[in-house]
Amino acid sequence: MLLRLPALVGGFYMHEESLLMLCAQRLQEGGSLYTDAWYSGPPLMVWIYYLFLSVFGKGALTAIRLFGCLYVYLTAVYFSGMLVAYKPYKRFTVLPAFLFVFLVSTPWYIQEFSPALFCLLPITIAFHSMIRLDEQRTRAYSLLFQAGLLMGLCLLAAYKTIFVLAGLILTYLFLKRPRSDELISLIGGVWVVLAIFGLQLYFSGSMADYLDVGLLYYWQRLGLGTGEMYHYFPQQSLYIWLLAWSTLIFFALLGYVHFRLKFYSYVVKIRSLESTMSLWLLAVSATILFKLNRLELQDFILLIPPVVFYANRALEFSLAYRLRLPLLVLSLLMPLYMYASYWGLVFPHQLPQLRPSAEQHSLHGGFWQHFNPRDPLMQYFRERNVKTLWVMDDDPALYLRLGAKCANKYTDFRIAYNKFPVFRQRLQHPARTKAESESEIFRQFSHFPAQYIIDPHKNFTFLQQRFPSLLGKYQPSEVGETLVYSQAGMHLPAF
Repeated sequence: MLLRLPALVGGFYMHEESLLMLCAQRLQEGGSLYTDAWYSGPPLMVWIYYLFLSVFGKGALTAIRLFGCLYVYLTAVYFSGMLVAYKPYKRFTVLPAFLFVFLVSTPWYIQEFSPALFCLLPITIAFHSMIRLDEQRTRAYSLLFQAGLLMGLCLLAAYKTIFVLAGLILTYLFLKRPRSDELISLIGGVWVVLAIFGLQLYFSGSMADYLDVGLLYYWQRLGLGTGEMYHYFPQQSLYIWLLAWSTLIFFALLGYVHFRLKFYSYVVKIRSLESTMSLWLLAVSATILFKLNRLELQDFILLIPPVVFYANRALEFSLAYRLRLPLLVLSLLMPLYMYASYWGLVFPHQLPQLRPSAEQHSLHGGFWQHFNPRDPLMQYFRERNVKTLWVMDDDPALYLRLGAKCANKYTDFRIAYNKFPVFRQRLQHPARTKAESESEIFRQFSHFPAQYIIDPHKNFTFLQQRFPSLLGKYQPSEVGETLVYSQAGMHLPAF
């Protein structure tokens, strides 16, 4: 709980959780995902956030973060129990769970309940099912079908887990003589989940919008990397990840080499466990390479179980065991230093030396802005009763900070920038998605007008020129370096 304390403090919002909450709000108002709330990804996480929003209301985000803490610990307990059952270590039976929790919570600004975090538990159970095939041969079909169902859920949470599914199939082919009926059970579990999702889309009338916004736009985005309206810094993410996990990555490499060299000296159960972890590591590494141009810190979360497995084995070496306490302190030194920067944000005057730099290429890569960004905007809206906004930027967290909802269905402005005809002609890369019709844009702005429009990149003027009779009533105010448009009857002097 102490490690994940930053996620429980008000005013701290991350990009993914903010966008998920924004879409969940649209669903709570009676809208349909992809049709009334634009989201470029599979739907499961939006549904989970919608469930929490329906139950907890305004406290939904805090409830999700508390659930995330419990979810991490449950996953760590399951993973540790799996290792204890196969006894690959002679010592340190509690250490894997500790390292698991620590790495999931490091660095402190990736603690949102993200798709990658959700996928940790189902993937762990699915790979464990592969190991159990030889132990419970009479249950092979049910274990494989269960693994397929779990991987189907993962695909509905994050498309990138398709590589993990491939790794799971390779694990089955490696550990057991393959049979076509067993493979059908595994793939059948995946297709059952996907078929239920497809039927839900069909009967809700959102199939076409999902194929365009939730699938085609996602695959188009894969080739863009850092382009218009995108803020990916893969080198910085890789640098921060290496700093945070550097010592444990080194131990994991030592453990991996050891298992490879001593593979046949272990009993069959441990060989099966190590082969499973090796293929898991290979699958997630393929995912990271596939996303290399738009790498994010969340992408490394699925590496945690194999890294913990191999690093813990290296810490059992005779020399490492004698120096275990200094080595553990060394492993945790850099993550704890990065964690200390959180307290520099909470107490900026008392602990100025711990406050992270705002520079993009600093140690934290400018991630401190997720904690308290855009101070002029916060002050500008403090005394204004804001209920509906439209933020023309890749910053969904701004809605949550201002306590406002997205006025229209364009919850993800990156998609709007890609689909609006007035912006498509300015794209550096050809758009493959279907252009949004101007009649639909007009309908959204006329039926769902925003009280305020925040325009950091000065794009709203292009829309005003295209729809002067509708959007001409919005007048600009300059707030810091950001333009804020308000309707003529609501216009206040610039801040």
